[in-house]
Amino acid sequence: MGESKSFNSKRYAAIDVGSNAVRLLVKELVWSAGKVAHEEVVAYYRVPLRLGAKVFNSGQVSEAATEDLARVMQAFKLLMDVQGVVRFRSCATSALRTAENRDRVIQQVAEASGIEIELIPGKEEADLILSNFANNRWSEESNLLCIDVGGGSTELSVFKHGVCTARKSFKLGAVRILKEAVDADDEGREHRRRNAERENHRFAEKMAKDEEAARTAAEPAQMEPEGAPESPGQAVTHPFCCSSPL
Repeated sequence: MGESKSFNSKRYAAIDVGSNAVRLLVKELVWSAGKVAHEEVVAYYRVPLRLGAKVFNSGQVSEAATEDLARVMQAFKLLMDVQGVVRFRSCATSALRTAENRDRVIQQVAEASGIEIELIPGKEEADLILSNFANNRWSEESNLLCIDVGGGSTELSVFKHGVCTARKSFKLGAVRILKEAVDADDEGREHRRRNAERENHRFAEKMAKDEEAARTAAEPAQMEPEGAPESPGQAVTHPFCCSSPL
């Protein structure tokens, strides 16, 4: 008679404080023999607070917006308690990163709801997005460009045969563009255009260097014939190996 397998299920949650909306995702993970055997989305909630529209206009989160965010977090905390969430993480991206009064907002929300909001940089945001591709087999067989357009930022990541070779976060998002399109003057538009060109140039240079490193790593090393005489002032070329992360 075969051994019976024991299963243990737990619920986890993630809160995303974005520029356009605040979201709560609850998942149930079923564990067996120390590994995740099954996972299922239990609940998903979205509240369109549009923090970015306020921050990108004045540079700060208003008192009213802070109170709204605190109430949303209180609601999310109750929902997680009801659904038996054992662990959660709350992260904020572009809008709150940009806000001049972000520390006060985070403290006020924590005091009201018991939820500590964590500010994450653009690179970590891109890494979290890329983690969604971990179980996709086709990502290892193709060259991919992953683009995530948010409310306040856009993350670009380049995959080559399952390996991320370049990533970049740009201060360019739907809410930010809308705000700038409404009240931007000619000088401001030109300034942003030059900044975008510089960013694009740097990204292209990074891609070109990665391509060159990959080609160099793939080329066979050049070897001198055994016993070949040395020319005056010329060093003998020895076999070598170089590698570069793709």
